[in-house]
Amino acid sequence: MVGTFLATAGRSARRVMEEHCQEASDLAGWLELGPAVCEPLLQAFERWDRRGVPGLAGGDGLAPAIRLVHLADVLEAFHHAGGAEAALQVARERRGTQFDPDLVDCFCARHAEILDGLGGISAWEEVIALDPRLGAALSDDQLDRALCAFADFSDLKSPLRLGHSRGVAELAAQAGVALGLPAADVVTLRRAALVHDPGRFPAPDVLDIGRGDGPNLGFGHGIHYCLGAPLARLEARVAFEERCGMRRDVDADLTSCPVKWLAGRAAARGFADQYRRNTHAQATGQWVW
Repeated sequence: MVGTFLATAGRSARRVMEEHCQEASDLAGWLELGPAVCEPLLQAFERWDRRGVPGLAGGDGLAPAIRLVHLADVLEAFHHAGGAEAALQVARERRGTQFDPDLVDCFCARHAEILDGLGGISAWEEVIALDPRLGAALSDDQLDRALCAFADFSDLKSPLRLGHSRGVAELAAQAGVALGLPAADVVTLRRAALVHDPGRFPAPDVLDIGRGDGPNLGFGHGIHYCLGAPLARLEARVAFEERCGMRRDVDADLTSCPVKWLAGRAAARGFADQYRRNTHAQATGQWVW
């Protein structure tokens, strides 16, 4: 895993980033969100100076929406870690490289107003309130399209699962008909089956050491057991211990590290202190490594 990354000079990571953008844009298309949403998503990892991924756009060629997202994403993280001064510092440092200089200038001039109350807002409600169309009820056809889109998108987690959710939905609907369920109940059953995996594995990309036991499809057990799990665990252990071995102030023995918790943030077992130090370092410029 690590060797492949080094041997390809990061090309594998670039490919994953490009595919991430394409899949997000495709999902927006399936949801009929239009070019104003689909096209900026293709630029999620681009930069103002054209040194992003895939490096096809930059400057005024970037959609205004994605320029705002690039800046806001970083500002929120640095403001959370180090307050307004940290947000101002990173904005100024990356002005004209990662970020649109005009947007940075606007933020710096009005940072107090922009950051006021940031820690207490509910982003979901705020976004919906800004665009009343997001609160509109979907028609039956739109709901079916949306559920199929989410089903197909969740199946992209593994090539072996392509078409899995649609297959489960079809079998569930056939079972409902065979049992004599009313037509409306069969429709509900099919819709629920389309999104059975996202509901069973909430936020699958988030590292949450507080999760309860469950049939994890990556390192699972029973019929879902992954034959590559022992090798994957070994590779992860070697990578973590080599990483820790580069620093005298980090314990490289993973088995001796206690479990620690960070409110609102994911932390690997035994790496909470490291995360906290590096979060502080991002805000102060004093890096642990």
